[in-house]
Amino acid sequence: HNVTALQDVTDQLRAQNRFLEQLNHLTRTILLSENEQDVLPLLAQLSTDLFHASQAFIIVGDENQVEVFPPLKEGETAQRATLMTLTAQALETGKPLIKTAKSSNVFASIMVLPLVSDKMRLGALCLAWKQPHHLDEIQMQRGEQVASQVSLALAKLRLLKEVQLLAVKDDLTGAYNHRYLNLTGQHLFARARRYQEALSVLMFDLDRFKAINDRYGHLNGDLLLRQVARRCQESIRASDILVRYGGDEFVILLPQTDLETATHIARRLHTAVTSTPIYLEGTTVTLTFSMGITTLDENVPDLESLIRHADQALYHAKHSGKNRICTYTEAL
Repeated sequence: HNVTALQDVTDQLRAQNRFLEQLNHLTRTILLSENEQDVLPLLAQLSTDLFHASQAFIIVGDENQVEVFPPLKEGETAQRATLMTLTAQALETGKPLIKTAKSSNVFASIMVLPLVSDKMRLGALCLAWKQPHHLDEIQMQRGEQVASQVSLALAKLRLLKEVQLLAVKDDLTGAYNHRYLNLTGQHLFARARRYQEALSVLMFDLDRFKAINDRYGHLNGDLLLRQVARRCQESIRASDILVRYGGDEFVILLPQTDLETATHIARRLHTAVTSTPIYLEGTTVTLTFSMGITTLDENVPDLESLIRHADQALYHAKHSGKNRICTYTEAL
């Protein structure tokens, strides 16, 4: 009897050591990760191995968008609906949830572990078995340990993303800054060249901004720039990139956009910014702006030249009476 008991304890210790080694591997993977899209499918696979599950899913998101890692295939809507329902229940209670189905074409047993960090609900780790699977107290504890590590990973990755955004965003307007323009612009330029895609650039500044700034003060000038940036952001597409180039000057990168479409976007922006007065502290102002447009062609050697062409078209617009849109030509 003593020998059997000793063997049981030895087996338990070995199993615990194996679990701790795998957990350590999962933690190292987390610490080295920099991208949610890359690491979450890997963490799901490691969780599958840890618990000898048929499959593991990590579900993240908010009320606007939910993502499942690894992504579910087409036709797996029943699994998705089940996972979403159980995730919502687990996040509501903040406690692990176990569901066992007597007969199921999908999963016989599911354990859902809420992912929470600093009271922030991040999502859930879902472990699923196709055959009925008994989940004892030890497995529950291990599940919570793994969920805690995955929660830390998500919190770390989101903090990293916020820090990276701060490094490439303009503090005042929330538009992107010069650094982001160079990083992303070079990539878009290279891609446009390689795949023979269209790429257009808009550059504009506000007419008589200095006079407005001098008359109403710098705080109102800052408020004005923020509102202009907001109106622009609301008027452009998700793929377009708004950059504060300096002072009251902005650049907009338009990927996969030809001259005709760029001109249409420019007119829409002009209407958005100039058609409605902007409310400042104690007053309102009606703005006008001047804009230059250019599109990539075989004669443009690099991104700097493309932006310079937009700048030359803007200069022409300013010196042709302001409040107008000009397109770059070699004659400028």
